[in-house]
Amino acid sequence: LKEIFMRHLFFFFLIIFMFGCAASPDDIPMPNSEIKPITYDYQIPGVNKKILFARARDYMATAYGDSRSVIRVQDENEAVIIGKGAVTWRMLPNNSLSGSCSTEYNIRFIAKDEKARLQVELIYGAPVYSSCINWKAPSPAAYRYDVLPSFDQLSKDLGSALKGLGAGNSFKDF
Repeated sequence: LKEIFMRHLFFFFLIIFMFGCAASPDDIPMPNSEIKPITYDYQIPGVNKKILFARARDYMATAYGDSRSVIRVQDENEAVIIGKGAVTWRMLPNNSLSGSCSTEYNIRFIAKDEKARLQVELIYGAPVYSSCINWKAPSPAAYRYDVLPSFDQLSKDLGSALKGLGAGNSFKDF
């Protein structure tokens, strides 16, 4: 009887160990195939593409510490801005003490009369300055809880700037 009990106990702990050590999908980097562009569209009635372009350019110049390192191409005639930014995320998104990692992303902006579009897309691979260089992308949880809210905030702030409500516009109002 003792031998049967010990065998059951062994299998019980073996099963617990196996499930306890299994990695969840949120414990590994997102595969490159799951990284998709995120697009934000803006409707700004009564504002032409030249003004929308200028507002977006001014926003990026203030939102990013050194816009020259972010903006790669800007074409005023086509109202296009193409650049590269970086977003930080935590290895364990629900833990504020978790290590901070970085991933770069492409940023594309285009304006037409009365409308504009922003598109951001993660670049698969760890930048050299990231403290998580073995992670080519954030985990699905980090993507949901850190990256997407950061992109949403970027879009919200750019939307305000495109409407003429950004902090830079109050400077011109005198």
